[in-house]
Amino acid sequence: MRLLTLLIVLLFYHAVAFGQVATQFIRDKNVKTRLNVTDSKKPPQFKPAEKIDLQALQDEDKAEEHLGLPFRFGKALKADLGLQNGQWTETPEGRVWQLQISSPGAYSLNLQFDRFRLAEGAELMIYNSEKTFQMGPVTSKENNSFEVYATDIIKGSSIIVELFEPNDVKTSSKLHISKLIHAYKNMFPEQQAGGYGTSNGCNININCSAGSAYQNVSNAVAMILLATGDRICTGCLVNNTCQDFTPYILTAFHCLDTGGGPCAADFENGTLSQDENQ
Repeated sequence: MRLLTLLIVLLFYHAVAFGQVATQFIRDKNVKTRLNVTDSKKPPQFKPAEKIDLQALQDEDKAEEHLGLPFRFGKALKADLGLQNGQWTETPEGRVWQLQISSPGAYSLNLQFDRFRLAEGAELMIYNSEKTFQMGPVTSKENNSFEVYATDIIKGSSIIVELFEPNDVKTSSKLHISKLIHAYKNMFPEQQAGGYGTSNGCNININCSAGSAYQNVSNAVAMILLATGDRICTGCLVNNTCQDFTPYILTAFHCLDTGGGPCAADFENGTLSQDENQ
């Protein structure tokens, strides 16, 4: 399975769609990395000071079951991580910055940047420490006027954030991570039922024989990662009558409204993920 990621920005009634960034499982552990991270050469590691109270989170989930809110899978933890926190290494082609971020017990991690601008030619890669799952490369095509960015959900409790800057654009990129989302629920259905890609008991799973006639349509169903970073919803990619591939997505109102006013003005960014069969 390969996941395709679309970054969107939702802010004050305005939506902007950006390019696609691949997120994928790596079956042969051949992550595309500029530097080989080994046990003897690990980049600086950040671990959040805030502890996860699993019982409290489960109690909160149970209390809000009747509210119809989007599914919450993680706890957002504050972070204050920039390029000064990692480790730079010079290479013949340019320089590489790496930072390891870990949150013990997490099923997956995802990040939110409140300062994000990549120089032309720079590449950002994010992968787990097992090198079995990666997102990227993210390039300057993802830059936006708000200078914000949200990553996809990366499987595992420890990830490596890696930035490459070519020699001619050194010191030109800006990165700052403001949130780390610790997943206390498993979002990967091959390990646990109920993750993204599965169905509820009252639904027919698209991968069952009853859904065989709708395989093409199923490719348009997308996961929406909300701006808070800790909740998901779903939507469907739709075309228009001009059939010019304008990137429209149809979703439910509760996926965008969290009680903050029309069009959820408090939303700053989100991530859409779409399954694509190989």
